[in-house]
Amino acid sequence: LKHLERKPLAASFIALCPPPRCHLEVMSLEEKFKEAAESVKTMEFKKTVPTARKLILYGLFKQANEGDNTGSRPGMFSFEARQKFDAWEAVKGKDKETCMREYIEELEAQIREFKD
Repeated sequence: LKHLERKPLAASFIALCPPPRCHLEVMSLEEKFKEAAESVKTMEFKKTVPTARKLILYGLFKQANEGDNTGSRPGMFSFEARQKFDAWEAVKGKDKETCMREYIEELEAQIREFKD
């Protein structure tokens, strides 16, 4: 009769389905993007990230969230606003999924290059 004993369903299911190696593997692209965008706000780097690289993230973030830029380019005395505008314009026409994927990839590259 011992061989007829039933194992709890959860225990047998867990044995058949190993846990994912990383929680990011089971997250959707949009969830990964949101987590990356949130983490960059408090992330500290040991090396200075060049402004050009920060602007890449900015442009991809704006394009993913708002689509193509419809505003007019700021004047030359609004240097920071002009740089942000140009970064967003550089990714004009890219679809949301591509921008989210490239944002995550760029952030991962920045972490590898500037975090330690």
